[in-house]
Amino acid sequence: MAGLTFFNILCVTVIAGSVWYFFDAMRAREIATATVREYCKQCCLQFLDGTVGLKTVSFSAENGKLRVRRHYEFHFSESDHSRKIGLVTICGTDVENLILPNQLFHPGHSTLEA
Repeated sequence: MAGLTFFNILCVTVIAGSVWYFFDAMRAREIATATVREYCKQCCLQFLDGTVGLKTVSFSAENGKLRVRRHYEFHFSESDHSRKIGLVTICGTDVENLILPNQLFHPGHSTLEA
């Protein structure tokens, strides 16, 4: 263990943290995309581009745990001639809300599941 220095431990920690963050971000994006796709299907909306884009990232402390909160933006249409923007918030792997113009979806109050 003579080669195990503080710098080596720091490098391994940073690399491991980066790998974890990458996979966590991919999972959150998959959840956001699936949630929006299902919601648009249930509401007879067209989910344009079929994907969500990361808008902001923040952190929240809930019950003594640090969680990553991600806000995603997506485009949808009610008709062939409109393009509107919606937002979905994922905290950890939980959908907090889905916001469309004049609508707000809370996952605990609907039959929609991610």
